[in-house]
Amino acid sequence: MLGAGGTAIDMFNGYLAWAVAQERMLAGSFPDREVERLLTTRRYWTIQNMDPIAYGASLTALITLELNARMEALEHGRAALENEIAVWNVSSTPGTFPEHLHAVVVDTNVLMRHKGELTGLDWPAIAGTHPTQSIAITVPTVVVAELDDLKHSNGKMTFGGVAHDRRWLATLALGWLERAFPGVDRRALLRDAAIGDNGPIPQLYAVLQSDPLDHVGLAKADSEIIDNALRLTALAKSVTLASYDNHMIFTARHQGLRAYKLPELPE
Repeated sequence: MLGAGGTAIDMFNGYLAWAVAQERMLAGSFPDREVERLLTTRRYWTIQNMDPIAYGASLTALITLELNARMEALEHGRAALENEIAVWNVSSTPGTFPEHLHAVVVDTNVLMRHKGELTGLDWPAIAGTHPTQSIAITVPTVVVAELDDLKHSNGKMTFGGVAHDRRWLATLALGWLERAFPGVDRRALLRDAAIGDNGPIPQLYAVLQSDPLDHVGLAKADSEIIDNALRLTALAKSVTLASYDNHMIFTARHQGLRAYKLPELPE
């Protein structure tokens, strides 16, 4: 389209056809707000409402500007998607082909209740997977933000018949995250696959989800966590949301997610 010549009407019609084709392709892989960020921008809607006969060369220049900006954004989006796909592909054992990880998205309470000691949970039961399949404990960005707030809070959190300081639990959970993710890598191996007394023990990872700098989160943290889990369905082999919160479990299920209610810790 660029450099092809023609009238403003030709440029206008060509741009609209290109935009529709791109929107169809993106819609299957990106949520609506990402499609808006990458393609259907404010300039896109401005162009839609302009008369190519009345604006002529001005419209052609505006379309050229928008096409260059969109192609750059789409290239960045492609690279980001490739990086995201790489996070979710690992080899279960040395020498095997990479396969998608099974994701278990956890909320803030899970990290706090277990004080960052998560490897002891029965992750195949939680994820609904075979013990030989690799699993990733997945931590959304909003969970880290909540923990940062809670490390300065007062009050108690009672489980297992014992009242704990919220700030202490949040600090322990953040300490675990800092140890698991000391550098720029968003995926960390927590445990290699092994054979235990009761059979295979799966390879276990932790994955820290990230959001674009211009990401606008949802008003409720629980909704943001569920939205993060829904986004993962295009990347992970399966997605399960794990929580102690009944409301979150029911909401996730109503959104079509697999959700696992963790049993209360014994007193």
